[in-house]
Amino acid sequence: EASGGHAALTELGQHPEVALLVTDLEMPGMGGLELLHALKHRSDLPKLIVSGCAAKPALGELGVSEFFCKPPDLPRFKRTVAHLLGLPAALR
Repeated sequence: EASGGHAALTELGQHPEVALLVTDLEMPGMGGLELLHALKHRSDLPKLIVSGCAAKPALGELGVSEFFCKPPDLPRFKRTVAHLLGLPAALR
C-alpha cells in the first residue's frame, strides 16, 4: 500500500516481489499515469487501474492489463486479479 505515486515507486523498489499493481489515476503528487510511465520497464508487473471516470483515458503502451471505473464490478475484479496472479480456476 502506498499513499501516492512516489511512495508506490519507493515501495516497488524495496519490494520486487510485488506481483500486481492496482492504482488510481488521481493521487497526490505523482498521479497514476505518471506512475505507469515510470513503470514502463516493468513489463513483468501486471497493472490494474481502478478510477472514478466518465471515460477510459488513452493508455497507449503503458502495460495496463485492465481498467475499472469506480465502483468496480467486484466479481469481475476478483476474477481479473486471480487470472493475472495465475491462481487456479477454482479460486476465480
